Amino acid sequence: MFWHKFLPHLFSPITLFIIILFFCLVIKARKTAFLALFAFAFSSTPLISNELMIWIERDHQPLAINSLKKADGIIVLSGMTTKVRSLQNSLRDFNGSVDRIFATIKLYKSNIAPKIIIASGYPATKQSDTEGYLLSMIAQSQGVPSRSIKLLTPARNTEEEAIAVKAMGVQGSNHFYLVTSAFHMNRAINIFEHYGISVKPFAADFRQENNSISLLNFIPQASALTKTSIVVRELIGRSYYKLKFYLSG
Repeated sequence: MFWHKFLPHLFSPITLFIIILFFCLVIKARKTAFLALFAFAFSSTPLISNELMIWIERDHQPLAINSLKKADGIIVLSGMTTKVRSLQNSLRDFNGSVDRIFATIKLYKSNIAPKIIIASGYPATKQSDTEGYLLSMIAQSQGVPSRSIKLLTPARNTEEEAIAVKAMGVQGSNHFYLVTSAFHMNRAINIFEHYGISVKPFAADFRQENNSISLLNFIPQASALTKTSIVVRELIGRSYYKLKFYLSG
């Protein structure tokens, strides 16, 4: 668990740049320092980061709901909110992945499946503090009845969410649509299928952009570095679980 969380931060572009730059200062390796600076600027360039995001999302495209077959349920993964520091521990704010819950609601209201399984996220001192509880309230405000919503037990990552779904008594013959960010979908499918849960992808929260090329695409930007870091983190996550499942047999 520790390495799964630690490695993406260790090998993120900005961490590697700082480590290499510090090393270069110690040994006075000017050429290596310039190379690290170039690599950092390269990974912060919108044109490059967007191409990386297109590549990591390449297996998934927005799907027309009227082309989908019926399923037994819809599973939506957590990661859509951020806890806001305040006197109210339950205060949360949405991040860029909030498309997941609205895509889930749209699927349900299109009669694709009779129930929604919402991942609760983690940590929380009580159920009303969880992300899942907030998302269930939003779903109900959009017309989804409470009887059609199931909340998973708190989980720290996608693997624990899959285990929580399995603990609900889901059988291999059940079929679910899995809703998560496009860049995260391949890893999520691999994890759920490892635990015997049959899922079909319904990707949301696409991060790639279809912008015309301009001078701004070649100027390093913090938002572009964030995209590159997401791709690196996702690749590490995919490799981690492939190796873990391979070693576990």
